[in-house]
Amino acid sequence: MFSNNNMKIKFPKIKKLNFSEISYRKHINRLTILIALIVCIYLIYFIYFNLYQTVTEAQQVIILRQEVAPESLDIDKIEKALANLEKRATSTEAIDIEKIKNFFSEKNTIDNLLSTSTSTN
Repeated sequence: MFSNNNMKIKFPKIKKLNFSEISYRKHINRLTILIALIVCIYLIYFIYFNLYQTVTEAQQVIILRQEVAPESLDIDKIEKALANLEKRATSTEAIDIEKIKNFFSEKNTIDNLLSTSTSTN
């Protein structure tokens, strides 16, 4: 009744897959994604340092220019101060050691220093 010829199941023929071709495609996809990520990271870096920081620094310069300019300098006082500094630097006067206070001596206790400072004021 049942023969072996009738019971055979026919499966569709499957192409043999070339595994090296599939792995090659996977690597190409991964490589493409990696290159795209690197380009995006570089683009963000470029925009941050060359555009964003430049704009913020320009804004800071504008703000600082508004704050600095209102006060005028008294050139005469500056020249007098520079002349006094130059005079002190080039002074050849001898230093009188007697006039220099010795803070390490016993005369210079806290009570003596306080009494001399209150008596002179």
